[in-house]
Amino acid sequence: MRIAITLFLFVCLTISGQPKITLEDIWQKYAFYPKTAQGFNVLKNGTTYADLSPHEDNGDLNLVRFDLRTGKKLGVIVNASDLKFNGRQLDLSTYEFSPDEDKILVSDKLENIYRRSPAAFYHVHDIASKKTVQLNETEKQMFPKFSPD
Repeated sequence: MRIAITLFLFVCLTISGQPKITLEDIWQKYAFYPKTAQGFNVLKNGTTYADLSPHEDNGDLNLVRFDLRTGKKLGVIVNASDLKFNGRQLDLSTYEFSPDEDKILVSDKLENIYRRSPAAFYHVHDIASKKTVQLNETEKQMFPKFSPD
């Protein structure tokens, strides 16, 4: 009998001690929304990441290296003003690193063919030499990738 009473009291106290979850908490206050970081690439060294950050003077998006632990800006990887082909500024927001992280692949004049099948002119930018080369000058490509070797 004592066990039943103790169990009943435990259940009553447990249920009444929990805060109420409301729709306002879920949809307006985002109280249960996960705290995550999105939109950056952790670099091969494992201690830094790359993300797009606006330049202080002109607002152009630069590709910048940040410390993973502190979030402190360590330096610019690619300056937006360096990413040009035939005098035309290319969009840095579509960048993808090569396996060695010494080049980036960017797209230009993106055209959606069907749902998630875009075709575009792709350019490879060498970070060290700051030279940009177009993959194909006459036709748009779909899904180019860097070779792993």
